[in-house]
Amino acid sequence: MRITGIEIPPPSCLASVRVTRAEGDFRQKLIEQFVSDVDDAESLERHRKLERTEEWLSTRDELEVWRVGCPCGDEKGKIFGVGVDQEFSAPVFYGCTKCAARGLIFDPSLHGYNAETAKKKKKVRAAPPAKAALHCRGCKTTVWRPAVVVTYQGEPPNIAPGRGLQDYFDAILIGGQCIGCSNFALRYSAECA
Repeated sequence: MRITGIEIPPPSCLASVRVTRAEGDFRQKLIEQFVSDVDDAESLERHRKLERTEEWLSTRDELEVWRVGCPCGDEKGKIFGVGVDQEFSAPVFYGCTKCAARGLIFDPSLHGYNAETAKKKKKVRAAPPAKAALHCRGCKTTVWRPAVVVTYQGEPPNIAPGRGLQDYFDAILIGGQCIGCSNFALRYSAECA
């Protein structure tokens, strides 16, 4: 679903952190981590070869990028999750390096398309403690300028009363810019539909 040009508010999963829409070079570098120019060109070529009648839509037109920070104003922080067999897993939290505040970023049982359309009432699940800090593959630091990328690749859903389109994302990617080496990476991802 094309969301380019639509002012979608941040998803409610980001309510416990300070959120701003990512812009400029920061935004472009994170989008490139998700879908490269080459990936986009190959997708268009496949669309043309299949002679599809519907308009081709770039994945870049179906996503939004949000910078995550602390309500105290700091833009740096750690990203915590659950370590399971050397893997980083949800729920995912932001931890401020300045004031030590912590806020939930994503829990698949509460957030995303599947959680929004589930027949059962959402409830917080018992999960192992989120103590594993997401590290940079390049320099191994765990401090980031965090960001969240959400995609809206399906058809617009029948939105429940009192809910907004922003909560019906079908994928989420979490990462940002490493403070240690300045590399950009999206190190955690989850399908939500």
